[in-house]
Amino acid sequence: MHKGLNYMEIKIKFLFVLTILLTTYLLFGTGIAADAFAWINYKSAILYPDVLIASPVEHYTHMLPLKLFGAEHIWIIDVLKIININIFIFLIYKYISLFHSNELSFLLSFIIVMFFLHDGATFWFIGNYIIFSFAFMGYSYYLIENKKYLKATIAGFIGSFVSYASPIFSASISIGFLLKKDFKNFIIFSIAPLFYVIYYIFITEYIAIGTKRIQLDNLNIFKQYALQILTYIDAISVAMILKIYYLIVNLPVWYYLVSFFIVHGILKIIDIKEKINTTLLIIFTAMLLIGLLVLSLTGGYYQMAFSLSNRIVFITTIVFVYVIFMLSNKTVKWFVLYFMILSLFATSSHWKQWFDYQMNISNSIEANEDIKDLDNQVLFVYGKNKSELGNIDHLEFSMFYNINNINRTIGLNKSLSFDNHVLRSIETNNRIYFEDFIYVYFLESNELKKIYEKDISDLIKSSPHNYRHWAQTLPNGNIIKKLIYKVMPSLYYER
Repeated sequence: MHKGLNYMEIKIKFLFVLTILLTTYLLFGTGIAADAFAWINYKSAILYPDVLIASPVEHYTHMLPLKLFGAEHIWIIDVLKIININIFIFLIYKYISLFHSNELSFLLSFIIVMFFLHDGATFWFIGNYIIFSFAFMGYSYYLIENKKYLKATIAGFIGSFVSYASPIFSASISIGFLLKKDFKNFIIFSIAPLFYVIYYIFITEYIAIGTKRIQLDNLNIFKQYALQILTYIDAISVAMILKIYYLIVNLPVWYYLVSFFIVHGILKIIDIKEKINTTLLIIFTAMLLIGLLVLSLTGGYYQMAFSLSNRIVFITTIVFVYVIFMLSNKTVKWFVLYFMILSLFATSSHWKQWFDYQMNISNSIEANEDIKDLDNQVLFVYGKNKSELGNIDHLEFSMFYNINNINRTIGLNKSLSFDNHVLRSIETNNRIYFEDFIYVYFLESNELKKIYEKDISDLIKSSPHNYRHWAQTLPNGNIIKKLIYKVMPSLYYER
């Protein structure tokens, strides 16, 4: 028994070292993206979470590091990202180990955290918050089961106050206690989440500060829930298959070989003969159903495989990953792991290339003499302002806002509509007001041009196509395309 225990510990340590090495390779050099650039330059307090008052822990775990290191030492953000992800894998492993063997629990934790469909939660530093919440709430459950109540309460408060999505995780995970009729531990576990719900309602409803996510005014909840279900089905079927294909189709051969040896080695170490755990299945299913309900109350945040919005898919794909992996035979498990590792290598390469592209463009803008004369202007960018997987957009172009006194940059593309001195985003409904002209930076020619009102519409029409969903690539009049547009009208901007 002693030898067996030592051997198991050695295997877990080996898997953990392998995970650290793999995640370091995957994440280091992926840099920052989208809102992370804005967070660096927010004029917010350092010690007080004014911007993120509705999720105050996130201020200290994400915004503060960006403000301190993001502008000059992006590599530190990469290191923090690697540390975060490995902590999450460890904490979730501890939680799952209450239901499965240590070896299988570690593998399941790795798959859940690193699943390529939600790279917006894994590779995007400020998208980590959603995994952060699940990891700490799951660890709080684990600590309570081990009668470490003080540590459990601290973990619960951290997990609750780091994300507005935390009630989804706490409500689902607490079901584990109810199934055992362990009402004492259910109450202890629920203290921190209950405090957060009261705090969130007080902050957003009564004081009216912070980000209000729940939008109940004129909202058809049943319709929104149905849309969440439909977009979820799409995300884990057609969209996922397309994403895998677009990711791995052009990968160098050596990635295929390395992935083969990694998967072969893992499955040699871990002999998976366990069956699906009913309690964990109920908890993860509840997470899916409650998650879709909460997201439907926001009136947006649909289930997407592409773009950084896919970070929310972390919530809803946990049960999908668990069921697919646990119900598969050994051969299918091998292929599931193989294509996942392949897709992770491809995702990492995509993020690194796009970050380098953004930095090169930023350097060109900084060196452009004409742009130096602008004073606190919004700069529109014309050209390749979104990365692509196949012909579907994934990551948007962003850069440091303080370069040459630029207020901010916005991609000029077909997702914008123009009318009477207003440029409106069809995707987000955000508006930009201007007088008679806008400044446009042309990426290919490295030129700054003043575009007058009469020419803006034509320039938008001539801009590159921006497809956020595979249905947008279908011919006009296609019945599937029409259906998708009805489900997600914000996609209806191609012309």
